Amino acid sequence: MNGRQKQPRLRVKAIATLACQGIFLIGGSGVGASDLRPSSDLPCQDMMQPASAPATLETFEALLRQRQIDPEQAAAIDAQIETLFSQELAVMVMDMAGFSQLTAEAGIIPSLSRIYQVRSLTVPLIEAAGGRVLKLEADNVYAVFSNPEQALTTMQRVLGQLQAKGLHASIGIGFGEVLVVGERDVFGHEMNLASKLGEDIAADDEILLTAAAFAALATPPAGAEPLHAEVSGLRLQLYRVPPQTP
Repeated sequence: MNGRQKQPRLRVKAIATLACQGIFLIGGSGVGASDLRPSSDLPCQDMMQPASAPATLETFEALLRQRQIDPEQAAAIDAQIETLFSQELAVMVMDMAGFSQLTAEAGIIPSLSRIYQVRSLTVPLIEAAGGRVLKLEADNVYAVFSNPEQALTTMQRVLGQLQAKGLHASIGIGFGEVLVVGERDVFGHEMNLASKLGEDIAADDEILLTAAAFAALATPPAGAEPLHAEVSGLRLQLYRVPPQTP
């Protein structure tokens, strides 16, 4: 991207394999090698499954519990978590505009009706473009895409369709290594930033990209504008991208 050859990411399989030799999660407790059970009892077994095998919430929580029980193994457990759950993705958070005001003025039922109208337009467009909707919470939509180009073009299209119906939203997009846990949860710095951009910083009908998401675009979009903002004590460079015309 941007004329640079992307280097393949090297997973820390060897470290995580060593971690599995000393970390066994049985009923939330750590046991030693003398208490070794068959490998099918271990969350580490998931690491030996094909890449398509799901990384479950139960495994993730068990590893975090073990990390608290045995802090000396934190580095090895962290390596195992990264091996099981880490992915490079574009993350998107969309916040419907005017929800609080509409609720105060018209009541909750018209507001919920508006939310479902926004969802009915947004979700099919995301899925048709190859994105995956993680969850729908109140007036927010959370989704992931393979790359920021896919996320941006899809959400430009979404904004255009919403505007055509007299609806409005603000959108934040990030890109980078995140932990994908189960079907609904994504954790990581770029996920946090995308949430801040979509929910707190972006104006109505505005798409904001993190610096990492913008840098990963093959071609800078027309009309992109650099901005600076302070979020949770961090000084960030952001990029505003206009929606496409429907």
